[in-house]
Amino acid sequence: MTQLRLERLADVPLSRVVAAWNECFSDYYVPIAMDVPSFAAAKLGNEDLHPELSFLAFADGREAPIGFLLNAVRTVDGERIAWNGGTAVHPDFRGRGVGAALLEKAMETYREQGVAAALLEAFVQNEGAQRLYRRFGYERFDTLHGMEAAGAVDFGLDSAEIPSGSTYRIERRPPSALEGLRFAPETPPWQTMRQSAKTGEALVAEDAAGRPVGYALRRRSPAATTLLQCAVDPALSDEAAAGATRRLLGAVFSGGDAAGSTRRRTVFAAPASQPALRAALASAGFEDKYALVHMRLRF
Repeated sequence: MTQLRLERLADVPLSRVVAAWNECFSDYYVPIAMDVPSFAAAKLGNEDLHPELSFLAFADGREAPIGFLLNAVRTVDGERIAWNGGTAVHPDFRGRGVGAALLEKAMETYREQGVAAALLEAFVQNEGAQRLYRRFGYERFDTLHGMEAAGAVDFGLDSAEIPSGSTYRIERRPPSALEGLRFAPETPPWQTMRQSAKTGEALVAEDAAGRPVGYALRRRSPAATTLLQCAVDPALSDEAAAGATRRLLGAVFSGGDAAGSTRRRTVFAAPASQPALRAALASAGFEDKYALVHMRLRF
């Protein structure tokens, strides 16, 4: 094992942290290189990564970091939950125990923070990382599918597939409006939680009595619309649930996302635990682009 020392992210200039991010992820499955402003906005801003609880690994005689593990902690559904928001080791130092040393430090940190559970994601093809996480007690509990529509999308809102009596009013609200409203069967991925959608928008479907029966969470930019979450009340009949889901998805990708628009239409992480949502997206023209395992460690 390489002789290591670990330093807190809070004690290292952010420019060096971002340089380490780009070097350690240089051969990753998808391009995720960032500059300092985008790292600060996405990781420290939206995702609430905690500089005091995140660590960089240094090898003796080398000034630049050779690896890192980034952590965040939130209260989710009344429980204190941790998230591993990125673990990577420089290609020249892999297989030397660096990742394990960082995970050991993370376990120590989670216990000190009194978390009830810890979450992370890994690409399905990254079997080495999954083996390491299982060594530390993580278990896979869901699969997350990134999706994208190349052309026009059609959720059948004008067809007979939408059952009679399932016309729902869609209310646009800030993401904070989803606090306490939970219809998804599993804990959502960290990056799709309402707390991570600080510049996003919630859409809530209400029935004729004004009762919430479903919700969606999206993020929009001039270039893209991204669906973060979509779920409906499990008490609804299958027919009513399908109608509410299509109504919400149609609202998410409406407006500037009409046919012919150059705006990208993407789904960050559609869970396998929501097969009806996945089916509605696929039937509308969305295709799988990547898949992640969603893993959890309970304390």
